Amino acid sequence: MDKVFHRLLNAGYTINLQKCQFLPPTLLYLGHIIEDGIIRPNPKKVEAIQLLKSPPTSHEVRSLLGVAGFLQAFIPNYSQVTAPITDLLKGVPNKKTRAVKINWTTKCDDALTELKRLVIDSALVQPLDGDEFLLEVDACSYAIGGVLKLKRGGAWLPVHYVSRKLNATEQNWPIREKEAFAIIYCLQKLDYYVKSRHIVVVTDHQSLKWLMDAKSGKLARWAILLSEYDLDIQFRKGSENY
Repeated sequence: MDKVFHRLLNAGYTINLQKCQFLPPTLLYLGHIIEDGIIRPNPKKVEAIQLLKSPPTSHEVRSLLGVAGFLQAFIPNYSQVTAPITDLLKGVPNKKTRAVKINWTTKCDDALTELKRLVIDSALVQPLDGDEFLLEVDACSYAIGGVLKLKRGGAWLPVHYVSRKLNATEQNWPIREKEAFAIIYCLQKLDYYVKSRHIVVVTDHQSLKWLMDAKSGKLARWAILLSEYDLDIQFRKGSENY
């Protein structure tokens, strides 16, 4: 608080004490509940997802994904889970055009059910200085993902989930390139947390030496990006990740 007040003072700002709350046990901030170092989604946001139903048109699909996407940092493998739903929008004009009727399938039903299940008790831990970090990453044929964890009380707890669908070109990459890209993507998305920290990265690809030896092209660019971080890359079978 002392640092905050000094920065406000140096910037020439004043605050209204009657509108301030200091050290509240629970805080609602930007759609999240913060309490005892734990961040949870606002129950209203969780309820909104639980009430989602199968949409008949592309406009409703985009609306559904907008509601769910707000909480994707809390959801493991969000892009992989929602893939059957996002696939409905392939080839559909952008949202500014008229709504297009879509073919909602049983796979979409399963994806929505899984999404609702994952978000019910979701929670993330707020990092502190000195916390030990672990980044677990994985890749499948059509998506990549990862989770940043910290060690608290002898247990590894989630700080932030990251995921992304692969485009058509990326889906044709060899699996070792997808695994390497998963690391790159997660580090860039989590840069605020991991920059200037020692990070243990767990992947199910046994060696990235081939990447560090690359001399040109995208692989060389990836090698340069990895060199900017203090990493200890370890192997674990994919079935044991997350």
